[in-house]
Amino acid sequence: MNDADREALLAALSAPMTPAANDFSLLAKGSLALVILLLLALGWLFWRWHQRRAWRREARRELRHLRESLPERPLGDILVDTSRLARRLLLTLDARADAPGLTGNAFLERLDELAGADHFSRGYGRLLLDAPWQRDENVNAQDVRSLLDLMGELIRNARLEQPVPPRRLW
Repeated sequence: MNDADREALLAALSAPMTPAANDFSLLAKGSLALVILLLLALGWLFWRWHQRRAWRREARRELRHLRESLPERPLGDILVDTSRLARRLLLTLDARADAPGLTGNAFLERLDELAGADHFSRGYGRLLLDAPWQRDENVNAQDVRSLLDLMGELIRNARLEQPVPPRRLW
């Protein structure tokens, strides 16, 4: 290698490097990939937000169905379905191990904790204890409406203590 070739190589190495014409497309592809990843992350977060509130939508739908069927169905059947709804809400909202075994006043007190008021243990919520097994003549339709309003208040005010488990209770 002669001195002229050597000097030419050294000059080429010491010259400032200018980006090639296609380097802009590399930047555009990287930016596009970053935007796509950001959109996927936002979509995943929205999906999780939507799934965490699925219990509330399902409970509201069932409560609306109970209210609509109030004039046609026997009050005892509506009370049985309302009791089932209250039990499923308790199982969904309360992740404690003793929640499935609660009965009687302990069940109503836990519903009070979730609702943030004592309407279940001292108010119309007491219908959930014995009214589903009474004759329809012993139950007042206005009391059942008040119980359904109370269930709506529970659905509106309750918060999940932990994320919903993978299996669905509905």
